[in-house]
Amino acid sequence: MPTPDDTHGAPADFPARYGVSLPRVAYDYNTDKGETAFEVWQDACRPVLEVNPREPASEFKTRFEFYDVDGLIFGSTRYSAATYQRTSRHLRQSDDDPFALHLLLRGREVGLAGRNGGQALHMGPDRIVLHDWGQPFVSKADATEQISVTIPRHFIERHDLLYKRDPVISWSLASAPGRLLSSALIGVWRGLPTLTTQDAPSVAAGFLGLLNGVLGQPDSLPSDHASYAM
Repeated sequence: MPTPDDTHGAPADFPARYGVSLPRVAYDYNTDKGETAFEVWQDACRPVLEVNPREPASEFKTRFEFYDVDGLIFGSTRYSAATYQRTSRHLRQSDDDPFALHLLLRGREVGLAGRNGGQALHMGPDRIVLHDWGQPFVSKADATEQISVTIPRHFIERHDLLYKRDPVISWSLASAPGRLLSSALIGVWRGLPTLTTQDAPSVAAGFLGLLNGVLGQPDSLPSDHASYAM
């Protein structure tokens, strides 16, 4: 499977020649070591999550890169083993509890999601996961590398039904929907270094159309979701 490192190589003068480049934030732990790297990751997560290292903070490593594509935040993240928690306090302070679509390239993350902690959260390289951050969750992650996209809630059609039914939906990468969504996510990520703000609305709309199309077809949902009338 391609990794984020395969996605770069745009000409240095691309934005000047062809348009305004996308808003971008990036950090590499090689700039700072250990506790400073953890503090950077902790600060990045603080508005939406509590994070604690599962190993000494002095050994923590993280590398991340995020692009804003017309309101969709596409990211590549790598981080050492840690625990995460989204609490009721985060929910109260949130302006728009988003959805996150995760494709792990390396590592595992397990936990419980939902108001009563009633649904298992399981992310690994064998599946792509749509996670509703409108409900609390707690999880434990190994050293992880992933590509993801954070999606404002109102961009997901029938988001209220997903909220009531299941805060976590996942598709095996061996399934047709799983292959389709993972290929689209990787494809968009690969193109971001050469994407301009002029192109962003059509790319975002196309990606959302695909995701909402998959969610709108009961036969394309995992078997335990197939009976839900979307």
